[in-house]
Amino acid sequence: MVEGKTSSRAEVTSGVPRGSVLGSLLFLLFKNDLPNYLQETVRLFADDAVLYRQIDNDTDATLLQQNLDSLLQWEQDWGMSFHPSKCQVTRITTKKAVHETSYNIRGHQLELVAS
Repeated sequence: MVEGKTSSRAEVTSGVPRGSVLGSLLFLLFKNDLPNYLQETVRLFADDAVLYRQIDNDTDATLLQQNLDSLLQWEQDWGMSFHPSKCQVTRITTKKAVHETSYNIRGHQLELVAS
């Protein structure tokens, strides 16, 4: 209710309503438990998340992929979904030899970008 007036009712099947005054705050509260599903470092900002890990060998790469797979449980629990086409992989290194591994979400290979 704003200034004594209410909007019409609408069913929300998942997520938070877009364009509402409280939408941004509700979304932040909604996704706040995402790090609880992961073993890696994750940083959240607005509607973005950055998941990262130092990759020195195949085991490290496997663990990072397992954490990406863990995001599927969060999707299922909250009725939301990630858009793999909007997700990217960036490698940051000073080494000449880079551990080359591809990562995926729901079988969709994530794009490798330079920056």
